[in-house]
Amino acid sequence: MTIVQAIRNLTEGNSSAIVSAVGRRYTTAELQPKMIGEQACVFNRAGMTETERKGAWRVVPQMERE
Repeated sequence: MTIVQAIRNLTEGNSSAIVSAVGRRYTTAELQPKMIGEQACVFNRAGMTETERKGAWRVVPQMERE
C-alpha cells in the first residue's frame, strides 16, 4: 500500500503503527498527520528518506482489547 493509504489506516484507528519497506516503524505520534487527501497527505517526515516514503507500506493491526 502507499504511504497515504497507510497513514489513513493509522488515523482511522485501524492500526497501531505503519511499517516502511525498509522495516522502520512509525506511529501517529511520530508522523502527526495534519491533512489526508485522496492522493496526498501532510505529515511530519520523522527522519524518513525519500526512497522509504515512496516504497511499499504495511500496517500493524491494533491489538484487540479484552
